[in-house]
Amino acid sequence: MLFYSTIYVGEFYKRSVPPAPSVDAQLALDAEATRLGARALFYSAVIALVANLILPYFVYETEETGVGKKSGRGIRIPDALRVHLISLWAASHFIFAACMFATLYAFGYFYVRNH
Repeated sequence: MLFYSTIYVGEFYKRSVPPAPSVDAQLALDAEATRLGARALFYSAVIALVANLILPYFVYETEETGVGKKSGRGIRIPDALRVHLISLWAASHFIFAACMFATLYAFGYFYVRNH
């Protein structure tokens, strides 16, 4: 999946710039597209790491499970900023669905632009 994601981002970049006039310029464009694709995946991994480290402090669960109780140590987040685990789960699925629908728009935009 990571390989195809890099190609996906690289192809978006290559389609957004004018065609290369020579073989050397085309090779340079391919190399730049590969670098941009790898950089996009790196940024995605950094965002995922930061979210996995920070978001648990903003989540609370019910008292029955015993999970998420305040232990008295660590970072204290005000209760007004904390959300229930189910709400965070639902919001993440909504954001993911919105991103998936946005790919339809992106494909349509590039298809109309290039044809």
